[in-house]
Amino acid sequence: MSTRSMIAVQDRWNCPMRLFYRHCDGYPTGLGEELIEEMKKTRNVSDVLKAVCARDEQKYVSKVSEIYPGTQGDLEWIYVIDVENWSLSIIKCSNPYCKKRFNWLAWFSYARYFPRNYRQEMHMVETEGCHILRALAAFESNKEVFV
Repeated sequence: MSTRSMIAVQDRWNCPMRLFYRHCDGYPTGLGEELIEEMKKTRNVSDVLKAVCARDEQKYVSKVSEIYPGTQGDLEWIYVIDVENWSLSIIKCSNPYCKKRFNWLAWFSYARYFPRNYRQEMHMVETEGCHILRALAAFESNKEVFV
């Protein structure tokens, strides 16, 4: 089974984001770690995207909320690379746990402040994202119990 993800590249604040797709290993302990490793090596976004085998979707969006579910209905993670500030944001999508489509910011760091223990951090981000969605799905399916 594949973990689909999208990488949004934003050159400057408040400008459109170009989308790149990755079909497998899109979770934080996969693509998240790879992006951090590559962003630590170089500030060339093209080299980073090439190293992680991201496919150019040749699409632009104005906001992260337009990515999921607008462009791809079964995404699980969205990564935003801010080129101007050289930072990485990781956004968790509600797929596959919840019927409602939404996403939220799960992690952020400027590249110069990437933690030394980033592998542990990515494991925590991945685990917490799944726990939160499972709890929300359980709440949604048993709403009458909590009202």
